Amino acid sequence: MLEGGGKLSDALWLDEEALPAYAYNSVLEESQVELKFSEITSTGEITETGDFQLLQNQPYPFDRETVISFLLPEACEAQLRIYDASGRELWRVDKYYPGRYNTEQVRLDGVTAAGLLWYELTTPYGTRTKQMVRVVGQ
Repeated sequence: MLEGGGKLSDALWLDEEALPAYAYNSVLEESQVELKFSEITSTGEITETGDFQLLQNQPYPFDRETVISFLLPEACEAQLRIYDASGRELWRVDKYYPGRYNTEQVRLDGVTAAGLLWYELTTPYGTRTKQMVRVVGQ
């Protein structure tokens, strides 16, 4: 949204008559150019409108506690879980989330696993997985 409440997509467009929308690579091959408008979430992440995304956990890396953020096109049941390299589940929550931007605070009290871990979000829109790094005792 612009300061006046309007959308950038209403104010900015490509005019093919004024300037054809083409781009060229290093060997002068031609390709089309199109504008895609995105939203900036409250954490500063950029996402395409209506997209299903799993965002990078914060802080990265983390010690005991981290926040996992994600975007859902509509409200739904979702499962969020964290697992180690062997596939052992370390943390899990099954919950109904509203559409749009969501966060889940994660505390790994009593979990000794460190290093590279994975977190996975499973919804009716699909499954997304990302890596996270845990440094214990920092």
